[in-house]
Amino acid sequence: MATNKTVELNLHHGAPVWGGWLFVALGAAAIGGWRYLLPSEDAAGLAVVGVIFGVAGLVFVVRAQRQQITLDAGRRMMVVVDRSRFGASRRVVPFNAIARLAVEDHTDSDPDARPFQQTTYRVVALLRDGHELPLTDFSRDRAAADGRRAELAQLIEG
Repeated sequence: MATNKTVELNLHHGAPVWGGWLFVALGAAAIGGWRYLLPSEDAAGLAVVGVIFGVAGLVFVVRAQRQQITLDAGRRMMVVVDRSRFGASRRVVPFNAIARLAVEDHTDSDPDARPFQQTTYRVVALLRDGHELPLTDFSRDRAAADGRRAELAQLIEG
């Protein structure tokens, strides 16, 4: 028995957002600290650099890459809309193109970070053509990722 249930998933790819906030912070530091760091003739140049960094950072924050995935059980398809700083794209993935859902784990491979390493998990759709499509953002909670995978698998398998 087919269900007409529709699930929307919103993913935010965090690196551009954090990078944008870093630019904003550097811009604010340059603007705020120009009087104390440089002689007065160089201060205007640092303030201009601060404004440029701040504006660039805000653009990165506002236009960060986002992905919206709509799973439509009634139509037996998944619609993926990718929005980035440079536009948007839309693609349709029929449910029969999905081989299976899996929980992917990721541990930082940086040897210097070993004492602080954490494993994160996300649900991915493994497509029959060999591609992977992330369905959730990374989380530190394995049980939550397993639960979300089971919920989405039930919707897809109908």
